[in-house]
Amino acid sequence: MHPNIPHDPSSAAGFDLFPATIIACGTPREPIPRLLALQSAVGKVITVLIDTILDWQERARQRQELLSLGDRALQDFGANRADASAEGDKPFWSA
Repeated sequence: MHPNIPHDPSSAAGFDLFPATIIACGTPREPIPRLLALQSAVGKVITVLIDTILDWQERARQRQELLSLGDRALQDFGANRADASAEGDKPFWSA
């Protein structure tokens, strides 16, 4: 039993039926801060991966749209078919 946690009369044979009370008190034996840090790091990695995938999808969509433009539309912003092909043929992961 932890000295700072009152004994729960509903516990049987000295076993705490409510282990959350031990976790909540943050005893040094409990790896709660490390667990929270790990969860935070995993969350950040997942966020970066999702952002990267969304960027790749948008880049691929824009390049496909650029390749579909006609010569007149390309001239409107100072590009030509060779410029569009050079940019549009790049792989989606290439910025």
